[in-house]
Amino acid sequence: MLIKSNSLISETAKNLNLPEELVIDVVNYYYSELRNKMENLEYNRIYVPKIGTFYISEKKIKESIETLIHIIETKKPETFKEIGILNDKNNMLFLQQEVYNRLIKDKENYESKKNMGS
Repeated sequence: MLIKSNSLISETAKNLNLPEELVIDVVNYYYSELRNKMENLEYNRIYVPKIGTFYISEKKIKESIETLIHIIETKKPETFKEIGILNDKNNMLFLQQEVYNRLIKDKENYESKKNMGS
């Protein structure tokens, strides 16, 4: 993510007595790391200060898994490129199944803690 607000960068650099290039690098690094964590589904939820919390939807991940399974089962690759694409779909399916299992486990843990308190 490239920062488009030069005034915000300039103001921050001035307030911190830092070069603008350094502030730009730090901000870009922060958002690239955030994007990687979101794309790789590392966490079930990610909190971003001043923006909010991003959640992985159990319903949407389940739908995505079903779609990937359908594609993998019905697609018959005919070229090396299609084989590579199908391999990527298999990898994504594996990742999403791990995330879905993690969501279910977290939900079960939450329910058991909730029931203990009752």
